[in-house]
Amino acid sequence: MLLLLFAPMATQTSAYAKTMASPSLPSTNSTGTYSNPVIPQTTPDPSIIKGLDGYYYVIASSDFWSDGSYHILPIYRSTDLVHWQFVHDAFTARPSWASSTAGLWAPDIQYYQHHYYMYYTVSATNALPAYGTPAGNSAIGVAIADSPAGPWQDAGDSAGGSYQHGPMIPPRSCVYTTDPNCYYWTFDPAVFTDQDGQQYIYYGSFYGGTLVQKLAPDALHVTGSAYQVGHWDRYEGTYIMRHDVNGKTYYYDFSSASNCCTASNTGYSVEVSRATSPLGPFVDQNNYPMVTPSSQPIPQRPADDPAGDNVGAQGGGFPTLKQNGNKWVGVGHNAVVTDISGQDWIVYAGVDENNGWVNGAQGITFRQMLIDKLDWTSDGWPIVNDGKGPSLTNKAPVTTPLLGDTFNTSDGCGAPGNGTPFGANWLVAAGQWDINAGSCTTGSFVEQNITQGQGLLISQKTVPSGTRTELDLRLASPTTTGRYGAVVSYHPVGNKSNGASYLAAFIDPAHHELVSALYLNGHEISSEQTTPLPTNFDPTDWHHLTINENVQNPGQPVFTFTLENWDRDPLAVQTRTFPAFVDSNNGRVGFATINAHADFDNITVAHLNTHTAPPQLTPQPGKQLYAYSDNFNGSLAPQWSWLREDPTRHGFVNGHLSITVNGDLYRNANNATNILLENAPSGDFMVETRLQFDPNTNYQQAGLLIYSDDDHYIKSDVLHNDSLNKISTGRETLNPVSGNQTTCDVQPAAGSNIAIKQYSAQQCPSEGESWDYLTNPQPTVNGSTSTNPTVTDWLRIYRHGNVFTPYSSLDGTHWTRGTSWSLTAVSPQFPLKIGLFGFSAGPANTIPVYFDYVHVYSQP
Repeated sequence: MLLLLFAPMATQTSAYAKTMASPSLPSTNSTGTYSNPVIPQTTPDPSIIKGLDGYYYVIASSDFWSDGSYHILPIYRSTDLVHWQFVHDAFTARPSWASSTAGLWAPDIQYYQHHYYMYYTVSATNALPAYGTPAGNSAIGVAIADSPAGPWQDAGDSAGGSYQHGPMIPPRSCVYTTDPNCYYWTFDPAVFTDQDGQQYIYYGSFYGGTLVQKLAPDALHVTGSAYQVGHWDRYEGTYIMRHDVNGKTYYYDFSSASNCCTASNTGYSVEVSRATSPLGPFVDQNNYPMVTPSSQPIPQRPADDPAGDNVGAQGGGFPTLKQNGNKWVGVGHNAVVTDISGQDWIVYAGVDENNGWVNGAQGITFRQMLIDKLDWTSDGWPIVNDGKGPSLTNKAPVTTPLLGDTFNTSDGCGAPGNGTPFGANWLVAAGQWDINAGSCTTGSFVEQNITQGQGLLISQKTVPSGTRTELDLRLASPTTTGRYGAVVSYHPVGNKSNGASYLAAFIDPAHHELVSALYLNGHEISSEQTTPLPTNFDPTDWHHLTINENVQNPGQPVFTFTLENWDRDPLAVQTRTFPAFVDSNNGRVGFATINAHADFDNITVAHLNTHTAPPQLTPQPGKQLYAYSDNFNGSLAPQWSWLREDPTRHGFVNGHLSITVNGDLYRNANNATNILLENAPSGDFMVETRLQFDPNTNYQQAGLLIYSDDDHYIKSDVLHNDSLNKISTGRETLNPVSGNQTTCDVQPAAGSNIAIKQYSAQQCPSEGESWDYLTNPQPTVNGSTSTNPTVTDWLRIYRHGNVFTPYSSLDGTHWTRGTSWSLTAVSPQFPLKIGLFGFSAGPANTIPVYFDYVHVYSQP
């Protein structure tokens, strides 16, 4: 039993005589709103961290801005996640080992070992003597700073020759090919720290797949083998976080898919899979993995498969962030930050479809920074805004606490305060507490100076029940017996000298434990609960402690104690249920030490977010509209008509409509034959088909079409793309060209069915697609070939106004939502129609698609 001789609140009038300047944050929760984008500037691939100084920081990929300037890893900061200020670029010039025209992309910022680390992509290096690699290939670098604002210093080992530094992960040559010029895409680093303290770095992209590798203890080198976690033409932009579901720990892989940068028709999105180990395997909601290593012998692997182990890969993913048909498209490459209520926020780039290009820049998509709520379903899947997707306007993050203090002075270099006297906010109940001015790296913080006995600093203000308390803390001087931590639910009891009840959470560095215990009148009245800390835990470095009180079950408050590193990766978690009197209602919070000289900072208390996202249900079909439906029983129903019919390439086979793939509608090609069309019903509707299709050559695709003309359509299809068959959704429209071009680069092909007969700089064909899901990977009884397909998939498109949302299924029962696109008829003479198609952009145009039916339903 540990006896704590803390003074009672009754002595507060004499407990503190000295006044020190220290700001207190306003005592209201955020009730405002915000509008996306929160950074209306080119901000692709954002990484976010909350700095020791109290600011939130974002660092984004290098790119051109609307004023024509080029910025190398621009840095922004904010106090509320909504209003952002540009600080400066992380680098004033590219590292010497990078090509003079290289892009520096996709930074990932971490705090570790008293420093900030920034991992970044170099799209093209110079020739690097240390690695024997030629110029022009991608790599990952690392830089170090004392503040997210910099100055950043490159920190990789020498790349040989005259280079003082070089990449942390050098260019990687392809394994399963003899082509000396074949190198994987080494992009998009993301670092995650597990509870045992081991750090992992994830990297890679479409060409070569996504991988994970352990970091060495210095965080500047990788160690051991790299493990592939994602298919080589499916994922990039990895972000990893841990989330516990009903007491079970999962690691979540957020990855982006499809082309990031096709302006107004960008179909980028975020898909999530999870694993029980940071090394994978990561699987989706239907238990399909991101990659399935092949058992096929190496000599039998195709020569065009440089990643080697992707034959038979599947590539699923839960549809976490998909565009919803409002103006935001191309929403992807995310990070996650948590506000002070415990609400997660996804931070990502999106493209305004009405403003898709960076002004004046040639071919640069205008990717601005958005934030939205990241909610979790009861079965543990992340979804944006309860499934509504990107928002235009929404309730703002909670960044203003009920009670809080940054301890920064109003004129200091940390996040600004309001200069409220320290004594107006805090009661020194025990110990010696002072404001330490710190530095521009940390801002000011409060310090308990004595190394023997107890220290207790308690808030003057009480807080309600059902709150989340979070704070930063570190050990200032080594100790063999000391503890340091936080106190919540502090209630004075009577007039005894040590009369109070409270709940304490301590870090015990000597025993490498997170400790929680309940006290009454200075005596422990419940057994301590301990959770081990990582063996490499450094108590002298800053860490983050949160204490959540969940009061959803009346009379049994549940407290969750989480110790995190600075990047909010959990290092120790424990949950305890206490009797009703432990409820924090009208209690106080504070800091506590036992035989320890420790520092504390950035304490906030806010109402705890307990929201659970609703189940993500597939909309049910309404009444079937038989006049628009057809079961293809040997002949076409009368509502259909063919566009560019070739009667030798369609027919009926075993009760299915067969169309042999041919041609395409990509941009100005407009030579696809046998597009089957019918008028669309008025109002909202859903159209469904079942098809058998097994393409094996790039750009072979077949499925559903919402069609106005050859330049205005939406397609949802089964697509062959490199080594995968996948469910894809795309849109083509006429849009302005980029840069200072004065003409469109193409003109319509002969035979085009189009309303606008001549293209211009303002009306030039643009096509983009999303990769929504995998096609049916299940083996069939008789096998399947491209000329005799037996692989079956189901496709749906729902219309709501001018928004069309696809769903796909592998069994006709369980449906996965795809990427929504908006579309209106180009003119009254070209109204929207429902269609079926089979495309092949190249010469491989001999394989059939078999459609079983088209069913159309009304939708409420």
